[in-house]
Amino acid sequence: MNIISLQRIIVFLLALLQFYSNQIYGQNKFVNFNSTQEKEYFNLADNNKNLLKLSLLADIDEITADKNISRIDSYINQLNWADADHAKPSKKLKTLFKNIHNTFLRIYDENANVYDMFENGKYNCVTASILYSYIFEYINIPYQIKEEPTHVYVVAYPSKHNIMIENYYSNGRCFCSKH
Repeated sequence: MNIISLQRIIVFLLALLQFYSNQIYGQNKFVNFNSTQEKEYFNLADNNKNLLKLSLLADIDEITADKNISRIDSYINQLNWADADHAKPSKKLKTLFKNIHNTFLRIYDENANVYDMFENGKYNCVTASILYSYIFEYINIPYQIKEEPTHVYVVAYPSKHNIMIENYYSNGRCFCSKH
């Protein structure tokens, strides 16, 4: 490869880099935040708690968001998950599923937002998946969030047991099965 070809490649790569950096910067100019707290947590969204707080700040103030997060954290601490027998994860997850639904998720509403889940128990597949992923992260359950064209759900222990956590009651029954 001669020096002229190498220079052309370097110029091309620099132009490409400049183009994409301008694209990213340009997109940031069009993001509208509801509050300075939302913008702050958007920039700090590096852990599970900040991500949950960010999703709450889209609808409520920071004090109310902190109260809701504290409520979840208290709920998780009373689970004593570390002391639980994990020999049969499917059975343990069914119990956890029922408990989460009894505590947080009461009425399926496809138009619910994250705050509705805490305020009146209304939820949808997205908001319930946010809650499950927060709890699973906190108690060290490996999980994946799966997305289909019209649905979102969580799979627990994806590499070992592949247990699908369906985020709504089906005919009044909980649904927690191998995927």
